[in-house]
Amino acid sequence: MKTIPLLVACLIPLLLTSCAKMWMKDHGFRKTPAVEINGAQVNSGVKPMGGKGGLAFSAMIVAAGTGTLDGPFRWRVEAEGEEGIHEWIRVNQARVSTSTTKRDEPFPRAYLGKKAEFVPIPGEKGETFAKFQLPGKLSVYPRTDGTVRIHLNVSVHAKGHTVTKWIRFELQPETKWKTETLWIPVEIVKSFRGDPRGWKW
Repeated sequence: MKTIPLLVACLIPLLLTSCAKMWMKDHGFRKTPAVEINGAQVNSGVKPMGGKGGLAFSAMIVAAGTGTLDGPFRWRVEAEGEEGIHEWIRVNQARVSTSTTKRDEPFPRAYLGKKAEFVPIPGEKGETFAKFQLPGKLSVYPRTDGTVRIHLNVSVHAKGHTVTKWIRFELQPETKWKTETLWIPVEIVKSFRGDPRGWKW
C-alpha cells in the first residue's frame, strides 16, 4: 500500500473547501477604549486601505500569501447601545492632528451633521449598533505621522434626550503580523445576516 506524502495529505482537506489565508504585516493603530455618551459606548474605527498583496491562488478553492496593510484609512464613528433606548448618533464636528508631522486639519462640516440610527445586531439580543462612516479617506500613515489624534463633537439621542460631547481618541502606531482566514461559505452566510458592524467599501 502506498503512503501519501505528508504535504499532499495536509492539502487535500484544504482543496475540498473554500478558504483563503493571508499573513499580513499590519501598519496600523492600537485599538482605543470607547467613551460613554448618553449611555452609549462611542468609538472611532479605522480600516486600512493601502498596502501590497502577496501570492494567491483561486479564492474559490484555496489561497495563501503575504502582504502589508497601511494607510490611508477608511474611518467612522461607531456606537454600541441598547434596543428601545438609543435612537441615533450624529457627528457635528471633526478634526485630525498628528504628533510627528504636526498636521492639524478640520473635516469639512458640510459632510457631517447626518443622523446614524441604532439598529439591532442579529443574534445579540438587546444590543444595537450605529455607525457614521465619514466620506473619503483618513490620509495618515502610522510610520510617518506618529500618534494621530481624532477630535470629535458627537451627539447621542436616547429616550427623547440628546447629549452632546467633545471627545478625543489618540491612535498610537502599532506594527504587527496578523493572520486572516476567509471561509467563503461562512462569509456568504454573514452577508445574509446583514451585521451592521460591517464596513462599507
